[in-house]
Amino acid sequence: MAEVGSEEVARDPEVRALRAHLKRAEQELDILKKALVADPVSTYQHIAQRQAHVSVRQLCQVLHVAPAVYYA
Repeated sequence: MAEVGSEEVARDPEVRALRAHLKRAEQELDILKKALVADPVSTYQHIAQRQAHVSVRQLCQVLHVAPAVYYA
C-alpha cells in the first residue's frame, strides 16, 4: 500500500475542516481559561481586552454574553 504524503493529506477537505474545527475549539478553551471570573463587569473587560486577538462574536458566544454591547 502506498503512503500518502503530508502535502496530499493537508489538501484533503476533510482534514482541513477538522483542523479548522480543532483551532476553533482550542481558541474557545483558551477564552474560557482566561475568563474564569464571577464578576460580569470583569467578563466585559476581558472581552474588551481580547477583542484584538479573537473576534468579539466568538468571545461573546463562548462566554454567554450578548454581543449587542459591542455592536451598538
